[in-house]
Amino acid sequence: MKSLFLFIIVSSIIPLAQTSSQKESGLEMVSLQTKNETRKTEDRLNVVSQKPPVIKPTLGRGTADATDSRNVAQLKDKWEDQGARSQGLNAAANQREVPPRRTSVHTVYVFRAEMKNTTAKTITRFVWAYHLPDPSGISTAQDNQYLCNLTLAPGKVKSLKVVSRVPREMVVNASAPSTPSGHVPTINDMLINQIVFADNDKWQRSGWNSVILTQVGARKIGKGKCIEL
Repeated sequence: MKSLFLFIIVSSIIPLAQTSSQKESGLEMVSLQTKNETRKTEDRLNVVSQKPPVIKPTLGRGTADATDSRNVAQLKDKWEDQGARSQGLNAAANQREVPPRRTSVHTVYVFRAEMKNTTAKTITRFVWAYHLPDPSGISTAQDNQYLCNLTLAPGKVKSLKVVSRVPREMVVNASAPSTPSGHVPTINDMLINQIVFADNDKWQRSGWNSVILTQVGARKIGKGKCIEL
């Protein structure tokens, strides 16, 4: 009974590790450089050729000279025709038609940022996002979110790089003001959504849905790398 009472007291003193939802994350973006890049990608189209192999027979054209007998001349014709047919079949079998390519052009952001750990614990992973601002006050675009497998000791600053697609706005109200074209992302547009510490404790922004992490699945993230979710 005494042991049970002692366990209850200790349990009340030492809280279990849990996800914190405090306002300040403890991870600070101290600098951000943004570059727009236009990139081209080429995809091969799967096209099955309907062209049959072209074979030009030579039988009957004659290869005999004045000294050949009729039988020898016919035999030469057959040999030459057989050789020509064999070459034609081999050429048709080895010929590979290069399928046409479809070129698509898209614009991406290249983010180069410096992140500082302002907590007393080591950070091992974190999720951050680019939140497209909207003067109407209503979010009309999905945040671009990034998962970083980056170890950050207390008080340390590390650089990271992310290549991100440019968000597309969804038209919800044609009369509502929209984000000005050519908006350059700034630090104020960046959000910290989740932090995982070395002791498996977590911080998470209030209202953020972590279901997007299930899309990562079996994808491996290299140490010190970031991916777009």
